[in-house]
Amino acid sequence: AGRPVHVECTVQPTQLDGRRSGSVVAFRDISARRQLEEELRWQASHDSLTHLCNRAHFESQLDQEVLRLKHSQQRSLLLFVDLDRFKYINDTAGHGAGDQLLVEVSHRLKSRVRSADTLARIGGDEFALILRNVKGEDVGEMAEEFRRALSNGPFVYGGRSYRVTASIGAALMDQSTPSPSDAMATA
Repeated sequence: AGRPVHVECTVQPTQLDGRRSGSVVAFRDISARRQLEEELRWQASHDSLTHLCNRAHFESQLDQEVLRLKHSQQRSLLLFVDLDRFKYINDTAGHGAGDQLLVEVSHRLKSRVRSADTLARIGGDEFALILRNVKGEDVGEMAEEFRRALSNGPFVYGGRSYRVTASIGAALMDQSTPSPSDAMATA
């Protein structure tokens, strides 16, 4: 079909009258195994509902970013987003509504991030972002852009309309950021 295929190769020498007379070479298609391995790797680092990075992957990215900034003059911004009234929507409209809201929020946040940034669902109704290499931008204005993206239009489920709002904490990170946990606590 003209596409590469992952294979496993085994070679077994053959003997005839006590002398090596050749080898049997066998190839086995392991594409399905490779695909399963890739899926397992993806599942280990992503949230199954929103398809965003999960907390473990985000914390690894944050560790790397704080370390990178130690040797750089650049600054990055950590945003911690907590949805307001999520429990109310989840309790009154059902868990399906809560799940759908989380998916919609993830899309709204994704629409604002750059390819170098990291966006994750870190638990329940909490999201976190690493915005890399921010220049002289106003931290408050950057957080406000994400808040506006979230509240831009209602969340509609089961014929009802809900206003989406969020609390956003921010921490500017640079050479002087002591640790990833300090950055998270500040945000």
